[in-house]
Amino acid sequence: MAAFGRPFLLGKISVNDFEAVRVVVELLVTALASVLFWNFKGMQAEHKKEVELRGALDKDLQAYKLHVAEHYATSSDMKALIEAVFKKLDRIEEKLDGKADKP
Repeated sequence: MAAFGRPFLLGKISVNDFEAVRVVVELLVTALASVLFWNFKGMQAEHKKEVELRGALDKDLQAYKLHVAEHYATSSDMKALIEAVFKKLDRIEEKLDGKADKP
């Protein structure tokens, strides 16, 4: 078997063979670092988009909470409204009872 163009003899590895292995390892490490950096940049871009989306969602939620606080009826308002409706119904019932007695 030949390693990098030289016959490989067990126990007799020259400095040039180590140099060739070092170069290959450096190339592999550089390629791996490039892939990791490219992946990291992609993750940063995704994170930035998520942060912007979250800010928009928080803003929308705050606007919704403000709308609810301004426009929705409180329970005391609803109790007062229900009491007024029942008073009107009682008056209608009294009027109907009065008309039922008349021929």
